[in-house]
Amino acid sequence: MASSIGSLLFVIWGTLLLSRSMRAKDNQHATQLLYMYNIFTDNVAILGHTIRSMNVSSQVDCFRHCAKVCGCVAFQLTGWKCELLDADKDVVIGELVTRPGTALYTMNQESTQVNQSCVNGCCRSKPCLNGGTCEEKCSDVREPYTCTCSKYYKGKRCEQFYPQVKSCLGVKIFRPGSRSGVYELVISDNKTVQSYCDFTSEAGKAWTLIESFSLSNKDIYKNKPFYHDFPRNENNFTWDDFRVSYQALVNIRDISTHWRVTCTFPSGLSYADYARSSLNETDLLTFVNQDKCQRYEYVSVRGINCTDCKGMLVQRDSQHMHTDSSWSGRNGCQWNPGAGAISGEDNFGFYAVTNPKHRCTVNSSSTTQWWLGSQL
Repeated sequence: MASSIGSLLFVIWGTLLLSRSMRAKDNQHATQLLYMYNIFTDNVAILGHTIRSMNVSSQVDCFRHCAKVCGCVAFQLTGWKCELLDADKDVVIGELVTRPGTALYTMNQESTQVNQSCVNGCCRSKPCLNGGTCEEKCSDVREPYTCTCSKYYKGKRCEQFYPQVKSCLGVKIFRPGSRSGVYELVISDNKTVQSYCDFTSEAGKAWTLIESFSLSNKDIYKNKPFYHDFPRNENNFTWDDFRVSYQALVNIRDISTHWRVTCTFPSGLSYADYARSSLNETDLLTFVNQDKCQRYEYVSVRGINCTDCKGMLVQRDSQHMHTDSSWSGRNGCQWNPGAGAISGEDNFGFYAVTNPKHRCTVNSSSTTQWWLGSQL
């Protein structure tokens, strides 16, 4: 077979088109389709996209098999071994390999009828999953049908669960078996963000991560309160430098009941350095330019903890939300973690002064996480 790019070899139709096409109803005739194939090049092959294979007597024979199979957009011959493919050279750049003796052919298709609905039989096998609706197409061999997916699904065949949820609580409601991990959350019709969902560290709770940063990145976050719009890598999740947009925060807050702070969460949840409070007590987005004792359900720094008590909480236009363990008791708050504190020590954010005994600030790779969540 001589090497040639784009050289037309055969045009076959008539009986061939009828063997691939099927009548949807007695009074609905199959669309006449014209199939052609071009040789792409010799000595190359596509890996991992073979629908089926068989021995044939000629290129035309292999071509006939491809034209009869919905989803076959190319075929390749090694000797007379014919492989039908569901992808062509335009979509498999990384899977196109050298294979001596193999010739790769791509299919083309045209309709010989104008202004008539397409009937090619490709919806007969019900390729659209999860309640999707199939529509046959006759303009492109690479798209013999399209699927209109039902609510909460997407993908070529509606195979991907896509619940369009705004928080991790929604993920768990729509798919109860979901495990902790990174999920896509919907912010608006045209925008999504990634976030980490924690379903396991605290039984019966679903937590959505709204921010995570390493101590090495503290200066990026130092002056950014939560009521400022400051998205960071919200579509490319990382534990070292991540925060969702203000609109995402609003969406998640509106279906949450609590917030919490953790330190170096990827290494496991520790209550030695941890805080949790009800949004009814303190709303992260409306606690503006304040520095006072606020009620926590539980708060602990360096193992000095307090339950259902008031402790220092700070958030200002130029300061990330945090507590100051050296000042909490001295300011008259019930929680007093002053023992072992460094003067001016900041915890859970801001970090103008840090203490290596606080799990969030042990070293430059230590991380701080802020979450919104609720009971399942």
